[in-house]
Amino acid sequence: MREGSEVISVDAEWLGASGGLELDLGCARGVFLVQMAEANPGRNFLGVERQKLRVCRTQKKIRNKNLENARVIGGEIVEVLEQVVPPESADWLHVLFPDPWPKRRHAPRRLLQPRSFSAFHRVLKCGGRLRFLTDQEFYWRETLKFVGLLDGWVLTGEDPVGGWPKTEFQGRFESQGIASYGWILEKR
Repeated sequence: MREGSEVISVDAEWLGASGGLELDLGCARGVFLVQMAEANPGRNFLGVERQKLRVCRTQKKIRNKNLENARVIGGEIVEVLEQVVPPESADWLHVLFPDPWPKRRHAPRRLLQPRSFSAFHRVLKCGGRLRFLTDQEFYWRETLKFVGLLDGWVLTGEDPVGGWPKTEFQGRFESQGIASYGWILEKR
């Protein structure tokens, strides 16, 4: 996996810290990640982002704020979950405003696919949560068709929007009057 232009590894001890671990999958420029790390200094936060420039910008924010409890790693989300993050190590996974790939022919590119849920399930602790938000109602409805049928998961009914820091995209969408749709799943 790469961070900026340097090959990095995430220390297994850091990933397994006693305060818990949350992952921001597709962390963009790290707005949500940094806010969460600042608000929860006893918990570790790992951002995963495939775009190199975004990884560099997020790393710069983390360094500028001297956040010891935040890291970012570059790579494809499922690959990072399968190859870097230890099994049953995460308390929360946040999938916030991923690319919806709205055209039917592009649907296989969406992050929320069966292989992804296998990787999500692998890294979450029992009772861990997966939080999903999108501005695209069709995408939210599409996910609702299959998430309730997945073995090992249950929809919690918790509010996925309120009480959380906003992502860069969420803030932009809300300022334009665009609603957010989502859900929270619990690993069983």
